[in-house]
Amino acid sequence: MKVGIITITNGQNYGNRLQNYALQESIKKLGHEPETIWNNTGAWENLGLISRTKYWIRSKLKIKYTPRVERVVKFNAFNKKYIIWSQFFVESGKVPENLKNQYDYFVCGSDQVWNPCYERTSGIDFLTFADKKQKIAYAPCIGVDKISEEQKQKLKIYLNNFCRISVREQKGADILEDLLDRKIPVMPDPTILLTKEQWNLLQIKPHKIKNDEKFILTYFLGENSKAMRDAEQLAKYYGCKIISLEDCYTDGRNNPYFITMDPGEFLWLIAHAKYILTDSFHGCVFSILYEKHFIVYPRENKLSLGSRIEQLLKTYHLENHMSTDHFETDRLILEEDVNKSGILEEERRRGFEFLENSFGKQAIN
Repeated sequence: MKVGIITITNGQNYGNRLQNYALQESIKKLGHEPETIWNNTGAWENLGLISRTKYWIRSKLKIKYTPRVERVVKFNAFNKKYIIWSQFFVESGKVPENLKNQYDYFVCGSDQVWNPCYERTSGIDFLTFADKKQKIAYAPCIGVDKISEEQKQKLKIYLNNFCRISVREQKGADILEDLLDRKIPVMPDPTILLTKEQWNLLQIKPHKIKNDEKFILTYFLGENSKAMRDAEQLAKYYGCKIISLEDCYTDGRNNPYFITMDPGEFLWLIAHAKYILTDSFHGCVFSILYEKHFIVYPRENKLSLGSRIEQLLKTYHLENHMSTDHFETDRLILEEDVNKSGILEEERRRGFEFLENSFGKQAIN
């Protein structure tokens, strides 16, 4: 059967691109033909066209890319190599005629595809163009713990017409169960459905890193001054260098190189880091998959972690990996065992069971 995937396809976020790949490969493993539909909904539409034009001109004139542009180019290359794309795109008010006839099923998810605070979120993310029997939600994230009455009513209209619904966090399940008056299962993020060995196939070693070089990896999407101080102290204590993947032009060491890492290089850095400090959901996921020593930090800015990481850490009995107020306690966290293979296997089983039961089934939840 042919399956269309609807997810966030804009931007250069490691977790987003890797969860897209993982959902694709999981559907393939079940014997179906997945295809990600280009979703240009939102403010990125025009920027994408302008940016592509600039990149084309730079390449023709052989102008050296800035680190930020090089990152975009490398993400585009990753998308082209690993993601199976549709030959068309969708956006608000512009969906190909008879799109529902081109696929047997549609799966929306994962990541924050249902976040009501995102301007890009639209009816397309809820598969409004498809028939009920075609609509499956695999582990989408609402991304917030509370929603307004207006948002509740909109969600209720969108979700009453789904064949199968699951979400990624319990807080999201609680919101939807209250709205729909039915049980909503919580499923693992698609990245968890693939094994460490499968992720190894995508790894690329960054060429500027020396063999056997020990390093602490910091990966932050928000701000946390304590994390930066901790990284300095930990590097000194353990005799490691610091490699940072903050979403900015430099890595905190006046080195713009690490902003250019693509998803394959991100995986290599996670797999080979001695210790990991992060505020990222997928930073935590891959730390668990690779059995890494890691600490999770809250964000000081307005980008809240919400329940995403809390749910993840609770599932794997790693709640104590949240940073404390004491450096010595945090240091001891880094030396704890993170082998959770038994829980990972059970989560994978549940995820594949949900997907397998969704194809060929009518509305059963």
